[in-house]
Amino acid sequence: MSLSVIVPIFNEARNIYFEENLNLLSGIDSIEIILADGGSTDGTLDIINKFKFKTALNAGHTRADRLNTGIKLSSFDMVLLVHPRNLISKASIKDLQSLSSKALWGGFTHSFDNKGLFYKWTSWYSNKVRAKLGGIFYLDHCIFFHKSFINNDPSPVPTIPIFEDTAFSQKLKKIQRPILLNHKTITSAIRFEKNGPIKQSFKNFILKIFYVFNFSGHKANAFYEKKMNLNNIYDK
Repeated sequence: MSLSVIVPIFNEARNIYFEENLNLLSGIDSIEIILADGGSTDGTLDIINKFKFKTALNAGHTRADRLNTGIKLSSFDMVLLVHPRNLISKASIKDLQSLSSKALWGGFTHSFDNKGLFYKWTSWYSNKVRAKLGGIFYLDHCIFFHKSFINNDPSPVPTIPIFEDTAFSQKLKKIQRPILLNHKTITSAIRFEKNGPIKQSFKNFILKIFYVFNFSGHKANAFYEKKMNLNNIYDK
């Protein structure tokens, strides 16, 4: 099965997995890689110029915008959204390509690059509770879906500054329950390591409350990205 792989990027020059992941993806058959850049200024473009991938520059201020830009450029019916700070394996891609049913959506099993107990517990919750029971996948699961689910919508990923992956999952699961594939994707624990597990967990909890009660997405994003600026530009 042919597959369109979309990576939304923004200032990834110091991202330890970025170039490694691009090298890995470039060696897989029957996929196209689309890089949707949000206006990087740190040398990211020098990295992507090493590869002959489909690239969209200035693809949007938010990650949702960049994902939608990539989806519009995609050639194939099966789409995989890859978090830029994730390391995905060839086996994961091959497993997805081998699935007999194309009318599906879901994600891969989450894991962190930090093997501490806190991180193992967080991944367990992400996989067993949020994804498998709740049907909600964050982008660090690497979300895949068939285009039949989006019905030619020009902006299938809700254009909100944060929790666009949650909103997208809620949209898709109204149509069909997702599947969780066993292959693991490894995501960077940088937010937890820089802010500390307790502080970052508290921030995540507050942000979920903001989302549930429809608090300003821009203010929530500023709170999330303060001193980090990993997904979107922090609006001071």
